[in-house]
Amino acid sequence: MPDQAFTGDLIVLRRMARVREGTVVAMFTADEKPLLREPGELLLPDRNPLKHRVSVMPISTEPVGLRVRVVDLLTLDGQHLDAIEISVSVQLNQTEPARILELAAKRGPQLGAFLNEQVREGIENTARAGIKMNTRAELARQGVAETLRERWLPRSFVGLLKIVDFAVIAEEWAATTVVRRPPGSAPIRHDGPAHGTSGEPASGGSPQPSQHDLTPPATTADQDADLQNDVRLMAGWRRRLPGILPRGIASAKVADDACVIAVVDQEPPAFEGRQLWEDFAGMLDDRHLSLLLCRGRTYEEVIRSWFAQLGLPARMDRQLGVEVGRDRLEIRLPAELADDFGLGPSGWDPSGRGLAGRGSSGRGSSGRGWTGLDGPQVAALRRLLGRRKLSISCEERN
Repeated sequence: MPDQAFTGDLIVLRRMARVREGTVVAMFTADEKPLLREPGELLLPDRNPLKHRVSVMPISTEPVGLRVRVVDLLTLDGQHLDAIEISVSVQLNQTEPARILELAAKRGPQLGAFLNEQVREGIENTARAGIKMNTRAELARQGVAETLRERWLPRSFVGLLKIVDFAVIAEEWAATTVVRRPPGSAPIRHDGPAHGTSGEPASGGSPQPSQHDLTPPATTADQDADLQNDVRLMAGWRRRLPGILPRGIASAKVADDACVIAVVDQEPPAFEGRQLWEDFAGMLDDRHLSLLLCRGRTYEEVIRSWFAQLGLPARMDRQLGVEVGRDRLEIRLPAELADDFGLGPSGWDPSGRGLAGRGSSGRGSSGRGWTGLDGPQVAALRRLLGRRKLSISCEERN
């Protein structure tokens, strides 16, 4: 992709010239407001030939063709698309002179590079989201280009560049991934000798346990958490902090309240954290968004960190019960929380009193705190946990 596909160089105007068709010209004069000249208009140099205070930059309004290569994509069913090359043609909307001048004045000679980057980033996000949300079979049936064009292409870039043409010119698929399970074997009885199919002890007597059999299996609770990643949120995070990506990220909006949960290995710097909050608040249309930055590798660690972000006192953390099952997560809260946070035996109080005003919304956030079982914090947590069913209840008092 060329660096200056949309603009020419910013040069000093030394002689009279006319704006040609298919071009507009941003005209900069020292100490004066920039002007935009239309096709056919004259460009006049400075009256004093020794000062050269007038500079001009041509901007193309004709279709501009670009190629974008996106690598390392993953489909919904776990198939790898090593690379995809996309051809896109975009055209500047000439009917927005104020917007063009605003960008020209702000970006100056780098306007072309800025527009190029906006197109590249938008097309890359489009490709990653479209591939991620479809299986390889669906993409093969409908075609990658048609799938992206139908649902995922943005209407415009920076509100100025509209898409004129779009095509996928190359796809490089990795070999199909096949998940192979080891052949099944009879379970080992821990309360007696192994038995054959007839119910009698297997021939040869009780088998001697091998060193492998003596190794305790990893429990479900010790396994790394399988967290979900919202494609749109991840794209926004990657734009701000490409080197510090979260393990998982999800969001939910309930009525006017929204929450984003991200599981990170390290918190982002303060400035970038505030930028992330601004981006997510705009995406979810909530200027009081809760941004919870949790930590942890296992499900239990993530859940305990989530409660800490909501303002759970440290003395209560030891009393939390987190049970991780094959397809569920059960959280048991101490009865003492019923008095402090408005909880009953049946679980969180959905009226919004629980943890109200005590929630910590994470760095860079200005959230409203806990809003109950039906609030966005729990809804976002459920989405983050994906296929595992979440149950939250409170112990009864004796």
